[in-house]
Amino acid sequence: MPPGYLCGVPIQVEPPLVAFEDNDRDYLFWTSQNARGYVANCYRNPSADYLKLHWADCYTINGSQLPWTTSDYAKVCSPTLSALEDWASGLGGSLQKCEKCWS
Repeated sequence: MPPGYLCGVPIQVEPPLVAFEDNDRDYLFWTSQNARGYVANCYRNPSADYLKLHWADCYTINGSQLPWTTSDYAKVCSPTLSALEDWASGLGGSLQKCEKCWS
């Protein structure tokens, strides 16, 4: 595991971003209501090393196969791509597109 992989400090984001940690129920509700929204899959302690961009309805980060936000990863979600891009830039990184979403 990369250093700082797990973190007890909640991810801090500003609207329209929403961060989900240890909350699969609300995360799945958000994705169901925002199917054309965007999700950044990241380590629980977000870093530029891993920021994977998905559509909210991507099967690789959604559905009945739990857990989604209660293990090693968290999700930062947004109805707009630009807000997630700005967040990733603030971490010193950029979003890497999911090959399933953008094939």
